[in-house]
Amino acid sequence: MMTLLLSGLSAAPPQVAGGNCRYFTETGHYVCDEFLRFFETRGGIEIFGFPISEAFEDPARGVRVQYFQRARMEWHPYNPAPYKVQLGLLADELGYIYPRARPEQIPPFNSALHHYFPETGHVVSYAFLEYFNKYGVDIFGYPRSEFMYESGRIVQYFQRARMEWYPENAASPMRLANLG
Repeated sequence: MMTLLLSGLSAAPPQVAGGNCRYFTETGHYVCDEFLRFFETRGGIEIFGFPISEAFEDPARGVRVQYFQRARMEWHPYNPAPYKVQLGLLADELGYIYPRARPEQIPPFNSALHHYFPETGHVVSYAFLEYFNKYGVDIFGYPRSEFMYESGRIVQYFQRARMEWYPENAASPMRLANLG
């Protein structure tokens, strides 16, 4: 118990008034209500990572937000269901936008291994496409790059995420990088 007190941690999570909440001892933050439902039904820790803030009103955005290791959730109460919780376009905001695919890089429309997104002019392929299809555009946004070699990994940027390929992990070769 002495170690916990000295390090600033307590044995029990701090109390939060009302709501449906989950406390994450890993980071000392709660996720509550709409953000918790979204978190639990859209991939949890695998997609978002752990919370790194409490939910708060962001005056710059005019909405309530909560930051996670790999995402920012935003509460848009006037949107129709199921779009009241939206993910921030973190990769876009951080400037991860690359030139469009060259014409010779665009695959045939019926390719099972590659998909061209005219919305942003990029191609998603192979394991990246398989992982993208598992969660979709609502989670990742549209691609913002082709896959590329960066910092020792093959990666691809999306409006809301950076995917990294780990071929040595055959059971789960795709991971998201921290962006929150």
